[in-house]
Amino acid sequence: MEDTYKKTPWYIKPSIPLTLRTSLLKTYLRCPAQTYFRYFKGLIVLPRSYATMGSCTHEVAEYSNLNKLKKGKVPKLSVLQDVFHEKFKWRKHQTSWLATEKPNKFEIEGTQQMVPVYREKLAQIVEPKYVEEQFQLSLPDLNVVVTGTLDLVEQNDLIRDLKTKSRTPNWMEAIKSFQGKSYRAGYESKFHKKPKGFILDYLVRKATPEVSSSKMVLTTELDTQEFLGTVKDVAIGIRKGCFSPRRESNYFCSPNSCGFWNICVKGAWRNPTPYTKIFGKNQEEKNEKGEE
Repeated sequence: MEDTYKKTPWYIKPSIPLTLRTSLLKTYLRCPAQTYFRYFKGLIVLPRSYATMGSCTHEVAEYSNLNKLKKGKVPKLSVLQDVFHEKFKWRKHQTSWLATEKPNKFEIEGTQQMVPVYREKLAQIVEPKYVEEQFQLSLPDLNVVVTGTLDLVEQNDLIRDLKTKSRTPNWMEAIKSFQGKSYRAGYESKFHKKPKGFILDYLVRKATPEVSSSKMVLTTELDTQEFLGTVKDVAIGIRKGCFSPRRESNYFCSPNSCGFWNICVKGAWRNPTPYTKIFGKNQEEKNEKGEE
């Protein structure tokens, strides 16, 4: 088995530098085939409604956090509602809606229900120190640079991340969060110190929306080593051209959840086409701030 692996030709030679965003790494963990279609063939599929709602909510949070960082106060509710409205007005034309979904109802849900709850229950309590802070993590042995964005770091060096969910999350989600581990590793790399911890904030889309925050997850050296080990495994898989679909126990592997389903089940993930740096030019990934 080992000899067979060593003889496998490289899809991306070790001598070629790789810059991988954390979103790409996360996608690979969910499904290598999806990573190939999206980041290496450059195929873009429109997001579903839940991702659009998450993206618009993230835009509201970013605007609020930047305003509080620069001016020391949370914007008026009407201003944040306008932010959601303007972002949704553009994104609704870039969304794959189901026949049973009515975009206007989603906009009303966002502006009249989600934004007020976010502003009252979360925006008021956070104290931003860094907002949308870029980081790079160099792994010379792999010839890989990992890049990512810290959405929010508070004055006490506590990292926070906001997600939208249709259900109340399990408390284990913050502990298992790959994104959380990437944030902590990226923070250490950029600021040369450990963050206080990591919290996942959830805006739960119920009939009456609610904010649910995880307990603070402390940073440990084991978390950093786990993240670096995962990056190594993913990088080697990508360099070897290992893009087999992950179907078992993958909720997103279905005709309704994956826009690549039709070509994937026909084997389009086999024999990757010659490597190009498409993934480095794919700007759509920067807009992914939706529900996991």
